Amino acid sequence: MVGQEGQLWARGLPRWHLAVDEQAMDEYVSLTNAGDARGLGRMIEQGRAFPVADETRVLVLDQKDLAMQVRVLEGPQAGKTGWVAFEHVRY
Repeated sequence: MVGQEGQLWARGLPRWHLAVDEQAMDEYVSLTNAGDARGLGRMIEQGRAFPVADETRVLVLDQKDLAMQVRVLEGPQAGKTGWVAFEHVRY
């Protein structure tokens, strides 16, 4: 999967968030599983996660465990890299 292009899949939501690094990814998953909307909002305010629209094209750069690092290829966040759970990328 590394080196392949895919699309971000936000499970029917208009957007999803990418974590800026692996540590932020772990925290994002924990907060999401806990339903902690305030914690997620704080991560976004601190710049530790950023929104990307559903179906945005991405390039897979790395994959570790259940997450992958992607580069956003289009839209307002084009050029940024972030981490997302592997099930949020479709090929």
